[in-house]
Amino acid sequence: PLKGAANHVKNLHSTFVGLFRDLPKAFKVLKPLQKCLEKTPVKYRLESIIKWLADHSKKGIHTVPGDFVKTYVTPAVDQLTKSIKQGGKEARQFAASVLKTIHKGLNRTQAGAMADLAWKQFVRIGKIPAFHPFGCLLTHVLGPAFKGLRNKIIDLVVELALKVKSFWNRDVMKAVNWISVRMQQ
Repeated sequence: PLKGAANHVKNLHSTFVGLFRDLPKAFKVLKPLQKCLEKTPVKYRLESIIKWLADHSKKGIHTVPGDFVKTYVTPAVDQLTKSIKQGGKEARQFAASVLKTIHKGLNRTQAGAMADLAWKQFVRIGKIPAFHPFGCLLTHVLGPAFKGLRNKIIDLVVELALKVKSFWNRDVMKAVNWISVRMQQ
């Protein structure tokens, strides 16, 4: 029993030593994200929003929601809407490809194109000033993850598309045909 406990302590010690040895590496990975977040427009930095909330709450807490919407939410939504309109063609292509998937199924090439098109939409949003922190996460966290997981995402999309197509053909079209026959009677 004592020998087992000693080994356990030894393993625990080496784990903690390894953790503390590797911890600076983790912070180095976060450094580019931190630098990117520091470039967030001043208006949209967390400390600016907190200061704004503190300053505006002095007028009375009842004024804060409406003023916050005018100052932060409305401009962010306007920026997002403008960006979506600019990317309208790509968004329509994406929607059309999703609808085709329901009827015809999907291969890996099509799924890859859909994934890349969806990624472009995220990147577009990340370039909007009000969404700058999201852009930093895209660049420094989600982008590398997407790159590493892209093939698995494509496999998942293809599999889901097969299930949707099967459901559509088996159940939805059966119901549509049944209703059609009933209406002809």
